[in-house]
Amino acid sequence: MTATEPTLVVVRGNSGSGKTTAAREARRRYGRGIALLEQDHLRRIVLREHDSSHIDPVAPAFITATARTALDLGYHVILEGILHTERYAPVLHQLIENHPGPAAVFYLDVSFDETVRRHLSRAEPIPVTPDEMRTWYAHRDLLDVPGEIVIAETSTFEQTVTTILHTSGLTSAAPQTPCPRRCRHCARESDESAAAAAASEGSQLMPESVVASEVRTGGCLCGKIRFTVSGEPDYPHVCSCTHCQKRAGGPIQSGVSFPLEGLSWTGEGGEPTWFDTFPGETKRGFCAVCGSSVAAFDYGDTLIGINLSALDDQDDPRLVPVNHSFRDAAVSWMPQVPGTQHSTVS
Repeated sequence: MTATEPTLVVVRGNSGSGKTTAAREARRRYGRGIALLEQDHLRRIVLREHDSSHIDPVAPAFITATARTALDLGYHVILEGILHTERYAPVLHQLIENHPGPAAVFYLDVSFDETVRRHLSRAEPIPVTPDEMRTWYAHRDLLDVPGEIVIAETSTFEQTVTTILHTSGLTSAAPQTPCPRRCRHCARESDESAAAAAASEGSQLMPESVVASEVRTGGCLCGKIRFTVSGEPDYPHVCSCTHCQKRAGGPIQSGVSFPLEGLSWTGEGGEPTWFDTFPGETKRGFCAVCGSSVAAFDYGDTLIGINLSALDDQDDPRLVPVNHSFRDAAVSWMPQVPGTQHSTVS
């Protein structure tokens, strides 16, 4: 192994354990130069294959081959998913054993009752019953590799992300890919970040993750609720779940996430009025005067969901929806949103 070999990180756990959210946040904090491979996306969307051992599935080999290719091309890799040992243990063991660079394996150990609670508290709950979820659940389905780290359900979101980044060594692992090493766009972003940091010296600094990001503005229809938000937009998508249709008063709702630390409520109405969709877990923000939906927030999260229609300027390719969640729940006359994947989950 050489010092320049990329890092492989595997994050596993049952459905509802928080593995996907933690993996996405770890990738966001690292920045460019790391590939995030999600089992559900590669299996459901790319291959459209059922997760069953009775069909001799292609997904295990396909997913680990994708990870191997990304590593060979210099990307650090975060591979996340349930990744049941019954189907994935052999290929994961081979991937880890054959990788010449650092490898770290994490298992989010969450009880069945807690996975059900977390499912029901999602902003866009997956339409499955606890009985269906029980058929997926595997108690402490460890990969049994040296150094495997078990993260207990008592670990907060922040603690989990920090553990993944620090224990894996990603916090000190330099990017090795064309972006950002040889990319003029990345170089310009770096120069702008340095200039903004210098300009703000001596004043109260914004958190590092939002320094030098463009400031976006938005608000409700009547103007009582106004906000500014900074940082990289994350996962722009549209949704047709029952909650979003009721909230939007139509067959579709659009949203995008930004770092919570980059949000400021600037209007005379202050913060929006919040409705706890799931008390103590998820709340939705709207204007009490005109009724406009503005935001959504999962308690304890580091991201804030902003309605795309609440932004003053939506003309940015990074705000174009990439997924249409719960398309099957939409009215039959509405066509698929162009350019989005069709997904029954968020």
